[in-house]
Amino acid sequence: MRASRRLCFALHGLGIAYLPDFAIREPLSDGRLLPLLEDAIGATGVFHILWPASKHPSPKRRALVDFLSERVFPDNPQTARQ
Repeated sequence: MRASRRLCFALHGLGIAYLPDFAIREPLSDGRLLPLLEDAIGATGVFHILWPASKHPSPKRRALVDFLSERVFPDNPQTARQ
């Protein structure tokens, strides 16, 4: 089942959803969703973005990396690198 459906069902009180932090950051912060089983979470994952080396990176690629760094993974201590 797609993550968007799971989120929708959880927001409407129709079940429990296991979703990545970035997908539920806002509903958690405003109280529409509540975390469950926090003690059962052993570790978090790492997200890497890889692209071919280039002297002049594509503006679209740079925009995507900047967006992900600022909006999707803002708490990441490492910054995106070219």
